Amino acid sequence: MNQINYLSVSILVAMGLFAACSNSKTAKPAAGGSEQLFIYKWILIELEGSAVASDTKAHLLFYPGQVTRVAGNAGCNRLTGSITLAGESGLKFSPLAVTRMACMETTVEPQFLKALEKVNDWRVADNELLLYEGNKLLAKFRGVMEASEDGGGPK
Repeated sequence: MNQINYLSVSILVAMGLFAACSNSKTAKPAAGGSEQLFIYKWILIELEGSAVASDTKAHLLFYPGQVTRVAGNAGCNRLTGSITLAGESGLKFSPLAVTRMACMETTVEPQFLKALEKVNDWRVADNELLLYEGNKLLAKFRGVMEASEDGGGPK
């Protein structure tokens, strides 16, 4: 009888470990404090599962001391607006103000702006900012230590 119980427990433990390993691949990283948003200039590197050209101008800046402000570049045009942080990882972008310059080159701008409208969750992991709509990864950014174009933001 003890061998049957031992075997049953062993099978249950193995199944639990297997389930934990398979779920970790799709799980979001743990959320950190919002102060992580203000450390870097966040360069867009992936948008809705597709890599973005390494020479993209698309980026976001969150301003320390102005925790509801965001600025950046959508690919050609500058953007500015406000954000709302909620709970541990909630994030919502207000309707953003975007300049209307004539852009000769093809950019990710229209898709990037639409993705920002959908964002409701965020994470920072391994120097990357991940923006989500629910469990769907919308955009991935790489953090760089640079001053913003207008002299504000992180240094």
